[in-house]
Amino acid sequence: MIGTTTLLEVSTLGRFEVHRHREPLNWSRRKVSDLFKILLSAEEHRLHREQIQELLWPSSTGEQAANSFGKTLYLLRRALEPDLVAGKGSSSVYVLLDHDTLTLLPENLKIDADLFESSAKQLRVKMHSYIAEEHDEHENTSLLDKFDAVLAFYRGDYLPEDLYEDWAQRRRDRLCRVHSWLLESAADLAIASGKALVLCQKPTSFFAISSWARLLPTSPMGDAQQPSYPAHQNQRLPLSRPPAHLHLANRPP
Repeated sequence: MIGTTTLLEVSTLGRFEVHRHREPLNWSRRKVSDLFKILLSAEEHRLHREQIQELLWPSSTGEQAANSFGKTLYLLRRALEPDLVAGKGSSSVYVLLDHDTLTLLPENLKIDADLFESSAKQLRVKMHSYIAEEHDEHENTSLLDKFDAVLAFYRGDYLPEDLYEDWAQRRRDRLCRVHSWLLESAADLAIASGKALVLCQKPTSFFAISSWARLLPTSPMGDAQQPSYPAHQNQRLPLSRPPAHLHLANRPP
């Protein structure tokens, strides 16, 4: 165990990068980064080794896959912790293999997708009983700022380099639904609190306002307008209630 734990910064939204001391990690092999990304995508960041072997080495025999798993895990540990002492007695502060279950230890990882989901969950709890008309201007503006802060995490698709990997699809879809809910809820809040026009004058809200516009079924002039999401997303963005009159927020002041 190394003496001091370094917090690794993991970017998965819009791009995949892992930074250690602000320097990007270099992956020796594709399978090593794939193993890390599979754990990022798994529920609670854990998966049984046999499931991992089936995902990464589907054509190999059980023995071959087990050997490949061991070597890839070793390389992953060394990629995350270059100073980790080699040998079975050494333990990693980022990844743990226990009873054939491999787990990421998120307390030592700053994962943008995790921060996005946990922050959105807090807003969902807040919005469950929040009525904009019952709060003053300062409270509504403060809440809209929180929406802006959470939306800023979402810089694009989850693991865009792996759009066709089944192991990434479930979390990508979930994050996309969370993003859509945030856009709808923020737009509804802005309209209900009379902030739709004011927000477009705030530089910090530009990201949210431009994102809200992508949910519009029509342009400000009433012409048909297609969503700007990539084609692979078009069938998985069901909006139960498009934010009516959102075009007001996009008119110049």
